[in-house]
Amino acid sequence: MNNHFDFTIGNSFDELSTLCKQLHGLLEERHIPSKKCYVVMLALEEMITNTIKYGYDDNNAHQIKVIIDFAGAIKLTIEDDGHQFDPLQSSLDAQSATIEECQIGGMGIHLTKSMVNSMSYRRNNDLNILTILV
Repeated sequence: MNNHFDFTIGNSFDELSTLCKQLHGLLEERHIPSKKCYVVMLALEEMITNTIKYGYDDNNAHQIKVIIDFAGAIKLTIEDDGHQFDPLQSSLDAQSATIEECQIGGMGIHLTKSMVNSMSYRRNNDLNILTILV
């Protein structure tokens, strides 16, 4: 069984939806427990949604590369050419903020960071590279 998959999608929600369906199928084939499936899907959707919504100033087509590795822990690597953005530097402290103090956005990053085993970010050759271990 192949443990390494590369996908390239455009910066559109339709393509993200297609990728999510494919990933869900891969997770089911491997009999990944439902809780872990939920975390993987949440991380992928939240991080790519942010890229699609906020990563670009133009309406041009851009490509987002997703690498999924099932050897050991599930490892997601997301590469995009959007604005430099390190989600690990997100300053939202959802536990201390009241509902009135919370702004729209940012909760997906906070939720993802709190649920995954680890996240790392680097910028290389004008690409954001986010690695998530679940």
